[in-house]
Amino acid sequence: MSRAFSLLHKLGEGAYGAVHLAEVHGDEGFVQTVAVKWLHARWSADPELASRLRDEARLLGLLNHDHIVRVHGLTRLEDRLAVLMEPVDGADLSRVGANSVPPRAVLEIASAVADALDAAWRHVPAGSQQPLRVVHRDIKPSNVMVTTRGGVKVMDFGVARATFDAREADTRSQQFGTARYMAPERWLEGVAEAPSDVFSLGVTLWELLTGGALERPRLSRGGFEQDVAEALEALGPAEDPMRILVGEMLSFNPDDRPTAESLVRRCLDLVEQVPGPGLRQWARDWVPRHQRRPPSATETAVIREDPGGMTFDNSTSAVPATAALAVPTSPTTTRDLQPIAAPTTEVDAASLVASRRFGIMLGVSLSIAILAVLATGWT
Repeated sequence: MSRAFSLLHKLGEGAYGAVHLAEVHGDEGFVQTVAVKWLHARWSADPELASRLRDEARLLGLLNHDHIVRVHGLTRLEDRLAVLMEPVDGADLSRVGANSVPPRAVLEIASAVADALDAAWRHVPAGSQQPLRVVHRDIKPSNVMVTTRGGVKVMDFGVARATFDAREADTRSQQFGTARYMAPERWLEGVAEAPSDVFSLGVTLWELLTGGALERPRLSRGGFEQDVAEALEALGPAEDPMRILVGEMLSFNPDDRPTAESLVRRCLDLVEQVPGPGLRQWARDWVPRHQRRPPSATETAVIREDPGGMTFDNSTSAVPATAALAVPTSPTTTRDLQPIAAPTTEVDAASLVASRRFGIMLGVSLSIAILAVLATGWT
């Protein structure tokens, strides 16, 4: 018998899909609260988006970790593919804005996120002989949620890349992410591996500590290192352990960055040396003031699961290879997430920047020319 879903309110929406908070009504009066992530009706028949949504669900079904949002299953509602996910009662860190987070709390957040990234990269699922090798590819404040009890959840593996024995969706020569959080090798070589996520986490930590927005450094090595060195001055003297840690995470060379595994240990060690409020104390006050509140008056829509709709549950072990879903759903992601064509060969940073400047100038010149023609026609 199909289950009934009561859609309580919308949590977020993007170009291709939306997320609703819902109650699932099953047999014997069983009720479960879930977050439903599903494609918009106009995209539900797109085979590429559908396969990538299935990829994300199966991938997250294998990542059973305290700091990664859990997936309960995959089903169909109104003939639309839907992922049933753990609802997280908290606030994402993009809401910190211009206010900095206490250093002790930042270290605890960093340790939790690094632990999630390490698990995603190294976890070997039951029945498999190789690790998942998941690269999130879009670590940033809006994809990290904190609960009132100081819990940390890494969200939105919708653009993650992973390697498995079999696959459903092909990985194409595009890379997705948010520009200023992307490591230099992603711009210059189209490479996204575990160190790329560490770089993105480093940018996130800098922003949480300063309350600012870190501009993307120049892509030439000399310019990059100069820009990063200037940014690190905002974190205190050169010998400050937090500044040293973030500086290593923002290294130009991926091999010079610490691994996610080592970050967990280093952050926890530093917590004992840093005074001030910890994560739980800070979150208890900050989260209730910044989490999204449901509308005061909404009509609850009740829909039924399509017959035979449950196509996957989190005990499924068959996971596709190289999954890379592009279904942005959160309001903060919709604006920022852009596909960036990966270079097929290594390019010179100066040439890359120069070509983009030329493109902008050409576009402006064409716009002026078009306006001139139109003006002539109107007179």
